[in-house]
Amino acid sequence: MNQVLILKADTCSGKSTQTIQYLCDANFADEKKIICTQPHKLATLSLAARVAEEYGWKIGEEVAFQVAGDQPTTSNGTKIKFVTDALFLNEYQNSPTLEQYSVVIVDEAHERGVDTDIVLALMKQCLRKSKDLKLIVMSGTLGTCLIYDYFASDFTCETLEVGGADEDEIDLALTDLNKQLEYDRSYIGLPLHGKLSEKEIARIFEAMPNKRKIIFSTNVAESSVAIDGIKYVVESGMVKEQMWDEKRKITVVKFQKTTKNSVEQRRGRAGRTSDGKCYHLYTVETYEAMEECSRAEILCALPAITILKLKSLNIDRIESFEWLQSPPISNLQDANQLLIWLNAVDSRGELTQLGRNMARLDIDPKLTAMLYKAQELDCLLYALVLAGMLTVSRNIWLISEDQDFRVMFSRARAAFSHESGDHITLINIYLKWSFYCAKNTKKRQQHEWCKNNCINGNALQMAHEFITEKAKQMGYEIEILDSEDLNDNVINHLFKCITAGHFMNLAVSNGPMKPGYKIISTFSQTTEESVVARTFHTSTLSLNDQNPTYVLFNELLNLHGTNYLAVLSSIDLNWLKSVSEDWYKAVNGASLHTISHESFTFENIGAGLLQVIVGKHSCHVNKLEDITQATIGIDDKKSNLTIYSRPANLNKAKKIVQEIIQKEKQKSLLETEEMTIVGRTRILMGAGGVSQMILFAGEYLRITIEKLPSRITEERIKTLCEPFGEIRKIDFIRKGEHSSCVAVTYAKVEQAHSAFCGLNGYIEQGREIVSTGNGRIIFEKDNSARDAHKLFRRLGYECRYEHLTNLPKLKVTYYLLESNRKAFVNFQSSDDAQNVCGQIHRPETFKIIKNKQNHRASLLLEGFSKDDDDEDLRSRFEDCDGFVGVQVLRGRKEQIFARPASAEEDIKAMFNPYTSFQRDTISFNRKIFNGKVEAFVEFLESAELKQAVEEMNGKKDIIGRGKVRLSESVQQRSDEIKTKKENEYVVYFQHLDLSLDKYDLIKILKENQLYDDVKNAVVYRQKMKNENSTAAMTNKADSDVEFALASLRSMFLSTAGLFRSIPDYQISSHTPDGTVTALILFNDPIDVTT
Repeated sequence: MNQVLILKADTCSGKSTQTIQYLCDANFADEKKIICTQPHKLATLSLAARVAEEYGWKIGEEVAFQVAGDQPTTSNGTKIKFVTDALFLNEYQNSPTLEQYSVVIVDEAHERGVDTDIVLALMKQCLRKSKDLKLIVMSGTLGTCLIYDYFASDFTCETLEVGGADEDEIDLALTDLNKQLEYDRSYIGLPLHGKLSEKEIARIFEAMPNKRKIIFSTNVAESSVAIDGIKYVVESGMVKEQMWDEKRKITVVKFQKTTKNSVEQRRGRAGRTSDGKCYHLYTVETYEAMEECSRAEILCALPAITILKLKSLNIDRIESFEWLQSPPISNLQDANQLLIWLNAVDSRGELTQLGRNMARLDIDPKLTAMLYKAQELDCLLYALVLAGMLTVSRNIWLISEDQDFRVMFSRARAAFSHESGDHITLINIYLKWSFYCAKNTKKRQQHEWCKNNCINGNALQMAHEFITEKAKQMGYEIEILDSEDLNDNVINHLFKCITAGHFMNLAVSNGPMKPGYKIISTFSQTTEESVVARTFHTSTLSLNDQNPTYVLFNELLNLHGTNYLAVLSSIDLNWLKSVSEDWYKAVNGASLHTISHESFTFENIGAGLLQVIVGKHSCHVNKLEDITQATIGIDDKKSNLTIYSRPANLNKAKKIVQEIIQKEKQKSLLETEEMTIVGRTRILMGAGGVSQMILFAGEYLRITIEKLPSRITEERIKTLCEPFGEIRKIDFIRKGEHSSCVAVTYAKVEQAHSAFCGLNGYIEQGREIVSTGNGRIIFEKDNSARDAHKLFRRLGYECRYEHLTNLPKLKVTYYLLESNRKAFVNFQSSDDAQNVCGQIHRPETFKIIKNKQNHRASLLLEGFSKDDDDEDLRSRFEDCDGFVGVQVLRGRKEQIFARPASAEEDIKAMFNPYTSFQRDTISFNRKIFNGKVEAFVEFLESAELKQAVEEMNGKKDIIGRGKVRLSESVQQRSDEIKTKKENEYVVYFQHLDLSLDKYDLIKILKENQLYDDVKNAVVYRQKMKNENSTAAMTNKADSDVEFALASLRSMFLSTAGLFRSIPDYQISSHTPDGTVTALILFNDPIDVTT
């Protein structure tokens, strides 16, 4: 046995959860523990929870974990332990020989962190001291040669590469073989199993000179056939068996190890007439661990059909029957109970007529019950078809990994599928096939039909033979029917038949909170362990993404430790009332609805209201689910919100969501919209288009507060703003990592004014709330505006020049450096980031980084194509829940970028071929972050602008490094365009000093002979002095107004005799920026001129 194993397996292959379980099942944890190391704390916790769940154990008992910052969860009964790499070093320190462990697993070795490398080095020392200790190094992407060379010089070491899970069915193997050797006529591939026709079996033994037979066989070849000429045997050491699970009281199809006797039989197929060789696809140790011989079928399966046969032979005392190996008494009791529920045996233990029919047909009693119910309801032909198809249901579909085949496969399944599920779908397949074969008798045509529909023709032929045989036994004459004859009335009868036979195969949906179904135990009084199973991937329900509440299934498959329901259909719970009353009571049928999930849909809420409730990118859904204790489903197209919950909780959840909807509706009734009438005068429109008030220049209801702390809450904003008046709405305009920006809308103008003045200068969590002073000067001529811009820049003003036109504008984005092939993909939470990990495939790697301040998380994605830019990754992740944004890294950390001197000429060179391109309109965003340059250009013709976008957007090597991105810039609002002249040349100002107004700017222009072309000048002096309180601010402002009014009167009175009339004076309230407007009213017009 090797002391070191290097295991390489694909991501999501199950190596992290299953390998340790295989070791535990192989008794490696009986006397000592198994320990598994992980690079990350999150993986350590989640894997421990997963393994414990699959075993049905509790965390802290049989399965334990230890991570930094938490107390270790271990007990005397611990068998499996998960630790971080760092904590494993403590284990080694305490015990350098690791005597309490039998196996050490080092997982995710490809990450090659420092701690991981140390662990591997220490293990090399430890293995020299402890010869019984085993080491497994696991990875999904690591090149195994390095690790192998490291250990192989000192220890027996083996490398094992495991691909993703695939199908082992015979017909799949034949399909793959035929595809790979399509043009090679030197071989022939043949199937061998117990359901072949006589003609097909004869081909196995037929001499075929100059051809190599490649036979794919089930375990039937072990003893039932002896084929001359077999030179090589390749056997897997596995067998598929249908077994009765005594503990959980259910029949399961399992794939498990075969026995030594079976291996000898398989080996014996080769070398009968010449030398031969057998290849066993497993280790000697695996062989030694196998059972000597197979258990008798009577010991493995539920002996229902056996009891029927014995009773039909008048052997009624089954318990005292002299078995060669007696089945467990519990199995006999379970089988007898099953037959009573099926009405095959009466309360005295005697066969009923149905029981005698079951014994005669010699098939699964459930199928017989279905057939005789169909005979009663006059739909026997369809039931026979279904019974035949159920016997081959595992092999109906051809499977291939080829992408084109998958597309064809999906279309074929959709063509045959029925909304109820798989049972009617199977009938559809057979009826269409048989109808086609009746009209097209040539084998080649029939083969082509099957191939084009991705259907295994051999399986259909076997189903046909079963149907013919059982129809003959039941004395029924078969006729050909078209699938169109399968109407709703027939389907309704068929489901009554299916229920009559398979009512014990009942499963109830876990709802969307957990995948799959809970199987209702027929023997609920004797077992407390529930079985959970998923829908098998070939199911029609899986194809149509359906999750009905109640289903009946044909069989339970167990593949690699996971349970799957095969062939299932939705049913009405009321149908179960017509079956055995004893069974219905045993499963507490009247209360089945209480363990299922029910749903309620709020329909057509409205797109806007729905987004308010669930948040952008559904970021509020997790919070809503916590409040309602239910699962929330969203349908954006229909504006529907659906609640999935246990029935006992559904009304409570509905009430909570209804209250939230009503609350948001009330808010929407209070929402208003400003519409410009003329100049800066606006009308405030409320719900239903009702006008509420007129807002004049300088009046407003909404204030914007910037540079707030990033962690500030809506409740805190209410606390800050409510003292100034009634708040109608609070909007988070931006919530970044370092700061937030919030808009607060008040009910009245005075309240908004008071809040603006009162909050200026307020210190919130160490940050000063301020409003900046801005302004603009509009010129008629370009040269004057450019000269003024240069002048103010020279004088130290923060300003920019812009040429305003009505022309279509194009935004150009390009990068100065190539991507580092690293990017931050930002999400609302770590759960959102975790959910998208399944979209990441080799050679890409990822790491989740959590932001402790705002609880958001980022996915550090590495290894993607160097050609992918921010837009490529954004389009890849933008539909994921909680997606915030993406940033591709370029250059060094904190690298400072400057716009290239040739940038403007490079832009011109790009667009010179377009005749309507305006060469003099190029402007740039001054900030260059992460090497991203943003430029804006204008075109005379929008059609030519769109042409430029189509021809160059996303193309490489046009400008900068990587792809260039072109997008039509957001157009100005229509009301602004209407009021604006054809061309305006504007100088914009930011962060103006409090002491400045527009007259100070005009004075500077006049002093420099630049005022003649000025059309308008505006200064928004928004920042006022910070007073201790709102009251003090208001009192001071009022006194200032009174003083100003007195000064104004004094000025006009001092000019006695100049005016014919005595003027009247009116001064309005100050605006938040401190501006006061005065009206001087004269009775004589001449006084105005004076």
